[in-house]
Amino acid sequence: MSTIIERTGPMTRIRKLFLPSLPALLVGAVLASPAGAQDRGRGDYRSWIDTTFAFASGGLVDASQVAGDVEVTTWERSEVRVEAWAQHGTVQSQFSRDRVVLRVEGERDGNRNRRIGESGYRITVPRGTRVKVASVSGDVAVSGTGAEVEASSVSGDVSVADAGGITTVKSVSGDVEVSRVSGDLVAQSVSGDVEAESVQGDVRASTVSGDLMLRGLRSRAVSAKSTSGDLDFQGPLDAGGRYEFRSHSGNVTVRVPDGTGAEVSFSSFSGGLESDFPVTIGGAERRRGGRDMDFRLGGGGARLALETFSGDARLLRTR
Repeated sequence: MSTIIERTGPMTRIRKLFLPSLPALLVGAVLASPAGAQDRGRGDYRSWIDTTFAFASGGLVDASQVAGDVEVTTWERSEVRVEAWAQHGTVQSQFSRDRVVLRVEGERDGNRNRRIGESGYRITVPRGTRVKVASVSGDVAVSGTGAEVEASSVSGDVSVADAGGITTVKSVSGDVEVSRVSGDLVAQSVSGDVEAESVQGDVRASTVSGDLMLRGLRSRAVSAKSTSGDLDFQGPLDAGGRYEFRSHSGNVTVRVPDGTGAEVSFSSFSGGLESDFPVTIGGAERRRGGRDMDFRLGGGGARLALETFSGDARLLRTR
């Protein structure tokens, strides 16, 4: 049984829900027990949700937020728990046994502007649940699902851990942090740092003014780009793989194990190259004041491109 409390102005209505007898879809405009605002009472919120019901592994959570945080975690139950709240706005919800949809609609003030105030979601799901979550000005965190994740924020930080399948993590002005992904990854920020660790799949990572840190990757294809930040990669290179690392004004550091074989191309306008490994020069030339250099690392194999404009490139042994 679940309790949903709705408040509209001075009126309060309490409904008891017996979920096993519900139709396939519950549609409501409700709001949750404020897990992220424990110092407030429920009377500070227009309405709230705190409900738990049967949910299938492999189902989808689709939740977007304007001014609050979004947190998704997992447990061992075949159920989903949804907690959601908004100070002035209303949470619009759609629930079924394989789908959760959450949105926040702002409350119109005297000037007909929509306001939401403090709001947020906390969702607990079975492992294997697919997740699509977003916030405009809040942080987003998803962990433990072992399934596909799409997570984004405009001005908040975004973190994803223990995902599987295609994982997409994006922020405009916040940091992006990803760990333990079994599948392909896209990780992007504009003015924040991007960190990815323990990824088994192809990786595309980029930032404009932040740093890129890629650790413990096991990927056949990696494309990483930063405009004004440093780029640091650590991991093995697959013999048939392709790896491209580019920074305009930052340094590029690639750390690989002993015995790595690669065909390396280095390009920079004013930067230099440092290598811990003996290299066999395939050719070097000066062009327009810069340098293009091709060489072989070990017996060759992977294709590795290092490119900077004013930064240095370093090819180092894994310590």
